Amino acid sequence: MTKLVLAVVLAHSLLCIYDGPWFCGHWNRSKIVFYREGSFIPVRPFLCTPTHKISVETANSENFHRFPGILDFGVALLEIYLGQRIASDQNPTNNLWAIASRVLEEQKYNMNSNYRSAVKACLLPDFGTGCDCTPQKFRGLIFSQIVSPLQKELTTFTQGITEVSSLSEFTSRIDLVSGHFYHITYIQERSPLPERPISVKTLSSEQKDLYHKPETEFRSLRTYSNKSTVSNISNNSYSHNSYTVAIICPMGIEMAPVLAMLDKEHSNLPLARHRNKYILGEIGEHRVVVTVMPEIGNNRAAAVVTQLQNDFAELRFGLLVGIGGGIPDLKNDIRLGDVVVSQPVLNFGGVVQFDRGKMLTDNRFERTGHLNKPPALLSSSLETLKARHKQNGNRINDHLTEMLRKYPNMVQEQYIYQGHENDILFHHSYDHESDSDCKDCKRDMLIERQPRESRSPRVHYGTIGSANMVVKDAKIREELKRNLGIICVEMEAAGLMDEFPCLVIRGISDYADSQKVKRWQPYAAAVAAAFAKELLSIVPP
Repeated sequence: MTKLVLAVVLAHSLLCIYDGPWFCGHWNRSKIVFYREGSFIPVRPFLCTPTHKISVETANSENFHRFPGILDFGVALLEIYLGQRIASDQNPTNNLWAIASRVLEEQKYNMNSNYRSAVKACLLPDFGTGCDCTPQKFRGLIFSQIVSPLQKELTTFTQGITEVSSLSEFTSRIDLVSGHFYHITYIQERSPLPERPISVKTLSSEQKDLYHKPETEFRSLRTYSNKSTVSNISNNSYSHNSYTVAIICPMGIEMAPVLAMLDKEHSNLPLARHRNKYILGEIGEHRVVVTVMPEIGNNRAAAVVTQLQNDFAELRFGLLVGIGGGIPDLKNDIRLGDVVVSQPVLNFGGVVQFDRGKMLTDNRFERTGHLNKPPALLSSSLETLKARHKQNGNRINDHLTEMLRKYPNMVQEQYIYQGHENDILFHHSYDHESDSDCKDCKRDMLIERQPRESRSPRVHYGTIGSANMVVKDAKIREELKRNLGIICVEMEAAGLMDEFPCLVIRGISDYADSQKVKRWQPYAAAVAAAFAKELLSIVPP
């Protein structure tokens, strides 16, 4: 109970400093200190912070978590619960979030629900979304989502201590040396810390004697591992004919988030020929085959899908999931990190091969790359999903958050939102220098766009252009938009649509212009994978 009391006291302190001169906008758990009174160290926490800045913490678009101070308090709650440090104070915010999310995931069945709810609120990347961030409303959010659940948890243990003043008095009578707190750094030379943190509930009398034995040297605490030791690959009791959905990825960077979306991964099955590499698993009620192409391009895509159907004869449909170049206009406010899904429009079945056609007698070039429509099952499921999105919005961010909790290393690999300030669109007449990062680009050629209120990706439906060429010219992009109504370009769909009933899902990583930077590719791949998972939740098994 002592740990819980300390958590409640600290939560109330957090509530106070977020609206007053004691909060400087960069508070973290290293500023929680305890003072020795002789040989006795009361569990009475003090919050140390400078007073040179008076403001509610400002949301930071560079970090996956909007408010690093709130995140750090969630880490403090985890460290109090575990009795050990889980991360260094110097960890970058995104790494800290990934580690804490992994720890919370591993402890979710051990931690009581109210305590878990408070920690989860602190770790929410979009904490405070919808709040206008006035001090009063922000403090109300802290109380309802963090302080209140901790107080409810405390009442399940005691009815006699309800006021914060009583809690402070209660903790001041407990000696830190015998209070089961292992993650405190002692400035003096002697430390009562055990070499290996152990649960208080499992202490034997001999262990307690050892625990109270003073040490003569400082011992550093080990950092909590952010790697799971539990494999999620299950033995495969299915046959090749059990798999009914294929997900095709052009590159490994696009395959990684698709694999992260699997609810279960199955062990491999034997194959007569090893021309393709497959990962087997489940998403919702669907058993899926995931494969990656050895090379990009329509011809290679056709070869891969032909072998795929030979190896798994009962496949009903496929999803081509990856990244693409967006073609924005006034009607379609396509941004980097949005999703584009193929859908029949006018004479096109959702995908058009724009580098295929014939020369007419008057020297005009007529494109003949009309391709098959997506299967009726997917088209009807898409309409259902669009209706759901009109009601409640999409769940892409929910799936991304869960992905990063399960696989925190993907934060370091940049499968996270890259910030609206890094989403810049130039006029189509402007040519960038090769591999330009736009530091020296002409700012007067920028197209001004209002920042969106939400970071949630938007989903666009329409014609996707496919060819055996990379579009790196905004003038060609504009011609494709004007002549064919294309809203996205890529290089594989044309090789699949007439060979296999398929739907194309692309995350937008660039604007198909001469500024071909790769910064947005991981995140664009992730949003496409997240949409694919949401779609499969609608498609009947």
